[in-house]
Amino acid sequence: MQAVSGPLPRRADEWVYEVKWDGMRALATIAGGRARLRTRTGTDVTSRYPELAGLGSAALDRAALDLSGLVTADACGGDPLVIDGEIVMFDEQGRPSFGALQHRMHVTDEAAAQRLAAERSVMFVAFDVLWTPAGSLLTKSYDQRRDVLSSVRFECRHAMTPAAELGDPDGFVEFCRGRGLEGVVAKRRDSAYRPGRRSDTWVKSKFFRRQEFLVIGWTEGSGGRAQLLGALLLGYYDTNGRLAFAGKVGTGFSDRELADLRAELDHLSIDGADVAVPRQRSPVHFVEPTMVVEVSFVEWSEAGHLRHPAYQGRRMDVDARRVVRERDS
Repeated sequence: MQAVSGPLPRRADEWVYEVKWDGMRALATIAGGRARLRTRTGTDVTSRYPELAGLGSAALDRAALDLSGLVTADACGGDPLVIDGEIVMFDEQGRPSFGALQHRMHVTDEAAAQRLAAERSVMFVAFDVLWTPAGSLLTKSYDQRRDVLSSVRFECRHAMTPAAELGDPDGFVEFCRGRGLEGVVAKRRDSAYRPGRRSDTWVKSKFFRRQEFLVIGWTEGSGGRAQLLGALLLGYYDTNGRLAFAGKVGTGFSDRELADLRAELDHLSIDGADVAVPRQRSPVHFVEPTMVVEVSFVEWSEAGHLRHPAYQGRRMDVDARRVVRERDS
């Protein structure tokens, strides 16, 4: 389930507020003492985060569970559990950092993943539960699912369930803003979980503008970047399902990221793009719109292009076909 962008609802008795974590969304399926981690696109990333293997020991706590008819005591020790959450890496100041996570997201070699996990570990932040030994919770309310989640006992020291805030959001917003967090998500307390849907019963408010875009091409670089690339051409799908041009981004890359991007984009080359792109100073190479990147920016211009964009990283957990211009982004 995904949130829409917009101002936070203020009906305190109907909504709760959570931190918007700057990480990678993942579902943890826990069965037989093991945990499997999958992204929104269905990619299995379990081996990339060996420090999260301890999630397999998670179980419903019979003593702590409020038996509301959703889960019976007899079912508490069984399988499976499916938990929705975010894989997060924290920077030196203790803030979630998507940029820092980039060094872990694309590592598929198990030995390298083990080494990186020992150097700098990630955290699994749990915020919803979708399935228990008693069956699906998808049609249950947020409050009911959260009650069940609060009874999940994590033995893994790399997992946590942050509290949700009730009441007026102003204080919580200022708390999150002051600690350099990405934003806040409001969730309607009576809402069901709608898999794969962007629903207005979850509303996200970011403290700065940032969203995912499709890479539709790249321009040739010059000087020290002559063999790499100058900028990425960006796009998204409009309300009619047509590809729209969003501008280009040429800052925020490390040399390694430039090399990795160029190598992958060479394999996605196509003759032209089904979208109008303004004339560029450097030669343009179009690619299949399958790569998704995250970009921060100041605002949208009147022409519908990004002002002062900066590259933040690749999004391996986002379906390219669902990349749209976010409302109030």
